[in-house]
Amino acid sequence: MKDDLDKKEEDYDSSEENDYSDEETTFILLSHYITKRASPPRTS
Repeated sequence: MKDDLDKKEEDYDSSEENDYSDEETTFILLSHYITKRASPPRTS
């Protein structure tokens, strides 16, 4: 069961690499990071 899950994650990672160029991937990761930073937990 766990092996199947690991396999799916590997396949997903591979397809991600193939779908995007390095520049696009960097932009996407930055976008996710900025989005997370822009909406921190409301503790202030």
